[in-house]
Amino acid sequence: MAKEKSRYSLRARMMLVNLLIACSSLLLCGVLFVVSVSRLAGSYAYNNMDFFLTEVLENLGEKTQFMEDIVYRLRESEEVMSYLAAGQTHTKEAQENMKETVKQVMDISSERNLAGGNEPVVESVCLFDRAGNAYPDFYYALTYSEIAGRNDTFERMNEEFESVKRNQCDYYFSKEQDAGFFAYTVFDNDMSDCGTVIFEINMNAFVKQMENIMVYQNAFWAVYNDQGMIMNQGTPGENEEERLEENPYNKPYTKKAGNMSFRIYKKNLRMGLMGIVGVPANQVRVILYESMKWYILGIVGVILAALAGFAYFTYKLTRPMKEFAGKMGEVKEGDFEVKLPEYDSVEFHEISTTFNEMTEYINHLINQVYEKQLSVKEMELKFFQTQMNPHFMFNVLNSIALQAKLDGNEEVFQMLSSFTQLIRAKIYRDDKEKVSIGQELKFVEYYLNLQRFRFGDDLSYEIHVTEERFLEFLIPKLCIQLIVENAVVHGIEPKVGAGKVDVRIDSREESLFITVTDNGVGFPSEGRVALPVETDDNEMHNHVGLYNVDHIIRLMYGDEYGLSIFSKKEEGSRVTIHIPFDHGGKEGKEKGVKEWGSEDALPGDVGR
Repeated sequence: MAKEKSRYSLRARMMLVNLLIACSSLLLCGVLFVVSVSRLAGSYAYNNMDFFLTEVLENLGEKTQFMEDIVYRLRESEEVMSYLAAGQTHTKEAQENMKETVKQVMDISSERNLAGGNEPVVESVCLFDRAGNAYPDFYYALTYSEIAGRNDTFERMNEEFESVKRNQCDYYFSKEQDAGFFAYTVFDNDMSDCGTVIFEINMNAFVKQMENIMVYQNAFWAVYNDQGMIMNQGTPGENEEERLEENPYNKPYTKKAGNMSFRIYKKNLRMGLMGIVGVPANQVRVILYESMKWYILGIVGVILAALAGFAYFTYKLTRPMKEFAGKMGEVKEGDFEVKLPEYDSVEFHEISTTFNEMTEYINHLINQVYEKQLSVKEMELKFFQTQMNPHFMFNVLNSIALQAKLDGNEEVFQMLSSFTQLIRAKIYRDDKEKVSIGQELKFVEYYLNLQRFRFGDDLSYEIHVTEERFLEFLIPKLCIQLIVENAVVHGIEPKVGAGKVDVRIDSREESLFITVTDNGVGFPSEGRVALPVETDDNEMHNHVGLYNVDHIIRLMYGDEYGLSIFSKKEEGSRVTIHIPFDHGGKEGKEKGVKEWGSEDALPGDVGR
């Protein structure tokens, strides 16, 4: 059997396709909008990040610029440079005057010296001449002991710097706890070494200056000299060497360090110092997300609202299709009075009107035409069956009377006994139109046994059923018996010599074929014989039983079933009954088996 093709709901398919089209269109518009805005916002985010990075180092550069300005002011002061160029031991009074002059020139109390939190970047500064005399200045007021301690530190740093000057180094950096000491050579107009200035730098001021950059996770910063020596830094991590590699100054760039990409900015801070800051590149995406998230949420909300509205209106507009399917199901169940409501839509209104007219017309046909035809066929069927019963009784009684007339012996008793069995089989008292084939064959046996009393050895018969299950199938009552009767009366009786009747039941393609063959005189015409059969005197009543059987079968099962007749003159005829497998109900099956099996053996190959 071919596999049934799968079906789909047109309504569901329409809703799905429409929703997909709407969703795709809205989503495409949303994506285009987000992409276009994100490109603009992305450019803005990168510019904003680059501005932030450059601004941080610019602020730090202002602090180093302050130290460089101190050196320049010392060189620009004629009084200071004359004092340093003298290169001799000065009087104590001259030294005191120089200290005041140096304080005024360096001016570490300037606001330019302040970093974040109002902390000074340069806490103290000290100028040394070539004779080793110190001229310090302090941002904070110190006690004598603190001043003495600072002076000792400055002298130590000056000695360390003097040792490295031999290596032609113009500056020197040393870090102690939270302070850093930066020593720088002071040159005269002839670029000759005339002294040293040492700055005490507050390293915490650098950290505060970089607080804004450290709000980003994995961000870093560092201040280092041109030899790569780091003065101060923030979270450098394990990839400091990669971050400090040579790259263009004064222009932010993107670089991968380790497993992360950074947006980096480097700047020359003067005085041999350089600064670097870096923020993970994904922070740009974070900034972009913060800028775009409300747009995205708004677009998603619009799409969901549009889809919900579209689904609702599509469902509402296609509701008549669901009603059509439901009403058609009711019609399938036999309710032809079902009606569809009126719709506002022109198309659905036309469908509804046509459907209602169709069901009304079908209901009319069933009530006015079909039921009448059934009544007519039922009456016609009962008429044919009531016509056959008297015909059969007449032949049986005629045979008994003829035999009784010929000889009044024990055979009359046997004939009457067989006829009693026939009556006991309830042929006439059973109001059912069908019997099992097993029961019908029993009728045939009764009839042929009666005819054997008449013909003696001149009549023999054989019944063969190819499959035992055929005995349970149903057949219109007396069909086989009438065919057998026709073979005996019109075929064997006029024949000179012995006659034989064969009954065979077999099947092909879910159909039964019951063939009755005799070797009698045959029909008036040879070959295939049509019904009703005409005799030589153009009378049809002699074979009315055949016509009745064919007509009953066609009424019950359809015109594709019925009788087929083949004949040869003086050689015999073959009549075939073609009916479908008729299982009927449980009652019919049980009855057929019981009545056949109540006495003789089942008719297999039975010879008489």
